[in-house]
Amino acid sequence: VCDLSEERCNYVKSLYPNTQVTNDFNKILNSKDIDAVIISTPANTHFQLAKQALQNGKHILVEKPLAMHVAEVDELESIALEKKLVKPMLTSLICSMKKISKLIVQKHASLSSRR
Repeated sequence: VCDLSEERCNYVKSLYPNTQVTNDFNKILNSKDIDAVIISTPANTHFQLAKQALQNGKHILVEKPLAMHVAEVDELESIALEKKLVKPMLTSLICSMKKISKLIVQKHASLSSRR
């Protein structure tokens, strides 16, 4: 478990004494014993943390939204494919986000053309 809050780290350790805790994300990224990370942080941090994890060969499960912009989702997809870290859920989520984004753009264009 990685959390910037020392208090939360201590709390998790008190509940689960055999669990390793740290407040240094780089320790997670550099650990050979960790294959995957779950990112449950403020939404504006998801892209950067997910990107770092993928670049370090970690599978990711990111609390929604995956990223704040479609271009960021595309970048995560590229890294995941390059590193062979794509999982069906991630692929499905990326496809869904792209589809939703296209629908929003189409709807906006349609509304704009009526003016």
